[in-house]
Amino acid sequence: MDNGFSEYKKLIEDKFKLVDTIDKKLDNALIEIAKLKVKSGIWGLIAGAIISIPTAIGLIIFVLSKL
Repeated sequence: MDNGFSEYKKLIEDKFKLVDTIDKKLDNALIEIAKLKVKSGIWGLIAGAIISIPTAIGLIIFVLSKL
């Protein structure tokens, strides 16, 4: 006696597999987003250094030339 559960057992198992697949895809997407955030931070650091280092050097030269 299975109380009619055997009819829906396959359907329920398929839904659990679907949820598991969606969960894995979501995890992968979140990992990719985290990687992009790190890359954008590194590129921002590099761009900021490219702008600020010559500016700082120019400012130092300007101040020293006024002494």
